Formats: sequence, C-alpha cells, structure tokens
Amino acid sequence: MDTVSTFFQDLFKSRGVENSSKVLVGIEGKISYEENKFLVSPFRAEDIQTALKEMGPTKAPGADDFLALFFQRYWHIAGNEVTNYCLGVLNDKRPMEDFNKTNIVLISKISKPTKMINFRPISLCTFVYKVIAKAIVHRLQNVIDKCINKVQSAFVPRRLISDNVLLAYKILHTFRQKRAGKKGIMAVKLDMSKTYHKVEWGFIEEVMTKMRFAREWVELIRRCVSTVSYAVNVNGRRRSLFFPIRGLRQGDPLSPFLFLICSEGLSSLMRAARREGFTRGAKASRSGPEISHLLFADDCILFGEASSRGAEILKNILQVYESCSGQCVNFTKSTVFYSPNTTEVNKEAVSKFLGVRTATNPERYLGLPNMVGKKKKESFQNLVDRILMRIEGWSNSIWAAKGVLEKGLIWKVGTVAELINSQSREWNREVISHTFAADEADRILRIPLAKSFDPRAYTIQNVYKEFYRKLWNIELPTKVKIIAWKVSWNYLPTRANLFYKKLIADASCLRCGLAAETVDHLFRECPLSIEVWSHIPGVNCPQFISLSFVQLLTKTVDILPPDLCRIFCGALWAIWGDRNARIHKKTNKTDRHQSASGIVARNSEGKVLVSSTSFHEMVDSAFAAEAIACREAVQIEINIQKEEIFVEGDSLSI
Repeated sequence: MDTVSTFFQDLFKSRGVENSSKVLVGIEGKISYEENKFLVSPFRAEDIQTALKEMGPTKAPGADDFLALFFQRYWHIAGNEVTNYCLGVLNDKRPMEDFNKTNIVLISKISKPTKMINFRPISLCTFVYKVIAKAIVHRLQNVIDKCINKVQSAFVPRRLISDNVLLAYKILHTFRQKRAGKKGIMAVKLDMSKTYHKVEWGFIEEVMTKMRFAREWVELIRRCVSTVSYAVNVNGRRRSLFFPIRGLRQGDPLSPFLFLICSEGLSSLMRAARREGFTRGAKASRSGPEISHLLFADDCILFGEASSRGAEILKNILQVYESCSGQCVNFTKSTVFYSPNTTEVNKEAVSKFLGVRTATNPERYLGLPNMVGKKKKESFQNLVDRILMRIEGWSNSIWAAKGVLEKGLIWKVGTVAELINSQSREWNREVISHTFAADEADRILRIPLAKSFDPRAYTIQNVYKEFYRKLWNIELPTKVKIIAWKVSWNYLPTRANLFYKKLIADASCLRCGLAAETVDHLFRECPLSIEVWSHIPGVNCPQFISLSFVQLLTKTVDILPPDLCRIFCGALWAIWGDRNARIHKKTNKTDRHQSASGIVARNSEGKVLVSSTSFHEMVDSAFAAEAIACREAVQIEINIQKEEIFVEGDSLSI
C-alpha cells in the first residue's frame, strides 16, 4: 500500500520550471477584451443546470460517493444548496478544498500486473467539483479554437479527428513517393510519458497569461487545479490524503483543454524553428504548405530533415519543452520513418542521436493505418479484429443479461398501465423519466397512445398499430410517407444527429443559424418552417404545442381526417426537401422563376374541345410548374362542366 502512495506522491512532485521565454515568444495573445468580458462575467444558476444535464448519470463516483443520477432525480430537493455553493466558488472565490478531493483507482493494462507502470490511474472527482469544472469548460470552449494551433485536432470545437488522420495519411503517402533529392525527410512518432501527470501548473499559468486570458479567469482555473488532494484506492481501501504540486487529472472535465494549452508550447517551438530555417516540414503536395507537426492531444508526429542536424534540432526542441512544461518523451517507445531517398548513413545517425526505433512502415496513427498499399486486407485487419471483439463482447453481455432475467434478479417496473395516466390518456412523463435511461424514456414517449385502453391486452404492437396503420393508408407517394415515418423515429440525418455521430463538427441549422438542427427545430422552430405552417392553419393542433415534434406528429396524424393528414405529411416532405436543396444544391428558394403551361381538352373520340396556354411568375421549381399546369387542367374541366375527367401529363411526381 505504501509503495503505491509513494509512487504517486513522487509522480506529482514538481521538478521545477526553467525559463520559459523561448517557448512563450512564439505564442500570440489572441483573446480579446470582449471574450475576456464574457469569460469572467458572473455565472448563473442556468450554467449549473446545463452542466448537471450533461453529466453521465452512472459515471463512477468520487470521494463523495454520489452518482450524478442522484442529483439529477432529486434536484428539486438538493438543487438550491448545490447551486449556491457552486456559484459561490465560481463568482465569490469560496473555498473548494473540501469538494476537490480525488480518488485514484488503478486499471490494469495487462492480465498479471507486477509493476506500477502496468496500471492506468484514473482520477474520480466529486460530483460538485465536476459541476464547477463543466460550467467553466462551457465558456472555455467558445474561445479555445482561437488560441490553439490548427495542427491540434483534439477537443477543439469544429475540428475532427479525421482531419489529422487524412493529413497524416496523405503526407506519409508522399513520403513513399520521394525517391529523388539529396535530403531525405523523417517522421518521428513520439510516445509521451505520463502526459497528464507531469504537466507543470506554473507553465500553464504563464501560457494562459501570454494568450491574454484575464487574470480573474486564470486565477479561477488555478484554484481548480491547485486545491486538489489525492487518495489512492487499492482493493476498495482509501489511503491517506496527499497534496500534489503538479499534474492534471484524467477524469477532470478541465484537463483536456488545459493539456491543449500546455501542448501549445511545443507548437510554438516548432513554428519558431521552421520560421528561422532550422527545420523543414513535410508537404502533402508540391504546392501545399509545409507541415512541421501534427497533434491529437498527446499523440504527436514531428516532421523534419533526416540528418544528424535535423535530429539534433528536434531533440533540442523537445528538451526545452520538457524543461518548461514537464512533458517527457519516452524515446525507447518512439519510432521514426524515413523517405526512400534517405541514405543509410543518415538513418543510422538519426536513430543513434534520438535513441528511437526505425520503422520500415509507419505505425498506426489514431487507430488507423497510415499507409495502405496493395495488401489492403492486411492493413485493415486490425480494425476488423477490434470490431469482432466488440461484437463478441456485446454477445456475451446479451447472454449474461438473459441469465439475470431468467433468474429474476433484475428490478421490476410493474405493468405498462402504471406508466400511463388513465385520466388524460397520456404517458406519465415523470415516472418514465425516473425509471428509464434518457434514450429509452425518449423512445417510450414517442409511442402514441390509443384513445381507449384495456390494460390486459395492452402491448407495444397495439400502441404502434393505430398510428402506422393510418400513415401507410394515406393516399400519398411512398417517398412522402417514408419521410413522415423517419421523422416519427428521429431517423432523418439532421445536423444534430450527424453531430451526435461525430460526422460533422457543427450542428447549427444552415437555413437560419439560430439553433441546432434537431427535428423540433427543423420542422417547427425554424423561421422558414413557421412560415410554411402559417399558410396551412388547418393542420395546426394548438393542444399539442407543448409536446416534442415527434409526439406532435403521431398525435396529429391520429386525430386529423385523411385529407388533412395528406397535407400535413406533404408539408413535412416539402420542408425536408427544401432543406436538402439549400444545403446540397446551394439553392435559394427566394429566387423564383417563370413557367409556361399548355392544356388541351379532348372528348372520348379525340376531338379537341378547349385549348389554353399561359405564363406564370414566381414559380419555385419544376415540380411547382407541373402542379400549376395540373390545377389549370382541372379548372378547365370544371368550367366546361364535365363530371368525369382524366388528366394526363409527362410528370412522374404529379
């Protein structure tokens, strides 16, 4: 036990910070007065509630032994007290040491660990501290992209992990094509040792000051970091507290962003060396810019000239960075890859000077192969194996859960009838939200309820039956009904859904830019959609205005007559189509055009009765032009008082 505590006390002991002027000279002050004013403005109760909602309800608790789930469910009881304390810390410099105690738990990296380096330490913060830290992070995220170099793609809003993966792949592919020229290029993949635990607090403070963060903001973050105390938890027993003087916590919401600020020191040194001509970067193309390094949190690739001079410059940069920030490179685990035109003499000199392994092919970067040659199957086999392992884990979990259910050891909710308010014939939202996880509760609340109810015969199939039976029987093209069906399950690729799946970096609505493009915003809250619904008031159901749009859809289809259901579903299809046209075709529906229509009315013998041509202004699309022509044909038949008519045209949509 004492060995464990001693190991971490030594790990969090500062080695001192040398003169950091060489690092700071290349860091620019980009935080403006207005941004600092926003950062240091008083925190409000809404900030605390937002932080609370984003916390994982069942994440491992800290020294207070409280899950976030407890406070999320009983916020109406404990909320005022927690909010007042958090605001006191954030606004009034109230002491926070009592709630900044952290448990360190050890996760084994191998099956039979024998040394401390075989464990991965995880820091478990208290609930109150995580709320405070998340409130700070929400504000920091708004300005972090201005002061972090573009080569860093981790944790910064509107930057994706795929950016660096693709860029690294392209650069290393260019490496393999470089067979001419006297000077070779090398790519050094660094392995940083204990990255979070060795960060010097003083260095972060100096970098933030150089970036022109307000003194009050720097002081607030310094208090969060420096008032921490640790206790190592081994086999369920907590050792005595000790107080660190350096290091960041894995598990602290602030740590990823503070580490980015720390790593900006390395970017500053690399930029300065390239600017002064000491080192050269790599290019993805002949006319492209030189890239000296790529970062994803602590994952780092450096590019430079493959020579003893280039190796010396890189090592000097890393030594300066280590002396200031505390970040230490484990050269024995680092690797270097050379372009084909590098001589054996230079390869040997670089490997000997840096003390790194030489790789004939670059290793994986961020979990993906950096190079894919003819043997594509071998390149991606590791990715396939990982997916198969994940599926096997799911399978084992399913069978384990099946066994628990069979033994009757799982908690019971009761009957479905207990989840429904028998008087209002609506779901009991409070019971459902307190009983099920958020995603499960959302799916349950989407299910429409029938007007009459027999608890003995109530099944999920009966709940779905009425809504979907009516939807699929509506006389509309299948593509229109499929859109309504997708809306009912939130299956549309809205920008909010794409952002959730990490396919895009910004969920904002591209039509108005006022909010995230959720189903609710797209079909109900967006100003353009509001205008659409204002022209078809017959389908508006004000009694459902408080419901989510998915619930509103199911209830509206349930109560509207078939003709209004057609209009309602058609409006959904039109809104979604307009949205796609604006995004993908870059069209603007305010630009309207002219159209012309020609109608010929004949009797059953083919004799022409009436003919007509006309021009139309302000027509949105070809679809609208065809619809106008069809309307005119019907009007002509009405005017000549024909009871049975057949309308023929060349449009497949009308």
